[in-house]
Amino acid sequence: MKKTIFMMLGMVMFASCVNKENEFDQHLRAGLQEMAITANMSSEVCKGVVNAWNDAIFSDNYGYNQDDINNAVQSVYSDYEEKGLFDSISVHKERMQIEAAKIKDVPNSRKECYDDFMKMAKGVSALSRLASNPQGSLASYSEEVNTTLDDIFSQSDEFKMKYADIIAGE
Repeated sequence: MKKTIFMMLGMVMFASCVNKENEFDQHLRAGLQEMAITANMSSEVCKGVVNAWNDAIFSDNYGYNQDDINNAVQSVYSDYEEKGLFDSISVHKERMQIEAAKIKDVPNSRKECYDDFMKMAKGVSALSRLASNPQGSLASYSEEVNTTLDDIFSQSDEFKMKYADIIAGE
C-alpha cells in the first residue's frame, strides 16, 4: 500500500515537472518568435539610418553639414513611421517581454536555457534602442549596431544548437 502511494506521488510530481517544462517551452517559443520579429525590424531601421547617414556625408546629394545629416536620418525615420515600423517594434518587443514574464517558475532542467534566452532578449532590446535613438558619429553608431547584431546572431546560433529540441517542441 505504501509503495503504491509513493509511486502515485512520484507520478504526480513527474507530471507536474513535465507540465512546468511544457509551459516554459510554450512561452519560450512565443518569446523567441517575438524576439526574431523585433530584431529583424530593428535591424532594418538601423541599416536604413546608417545608409542615410552615410549618403548625407559622402554623396553629392547633400552638403556636409549637420542639418543635412539630420534631415537625411529624419527622412528615413518618417518613412518607417509611415509604415508603422516603430509601433510594430514596440509591440513585438513588449510581447517578447510579456512572454518572458509569464515564465514564473523556471524548471531546473530549463534554467540555463532561460538565462540564454534573457541574454538574447537583452541584446535585442539594445538593438531596438539603437534603432529608435541613433547617437554618436556614423562610425561609432555603425560599429555599435554591427557589434550588437553580431552578438545577437552568435547567441542565436548557439541557442538553436543547444536547445533545438525545445525550439522544435519535441
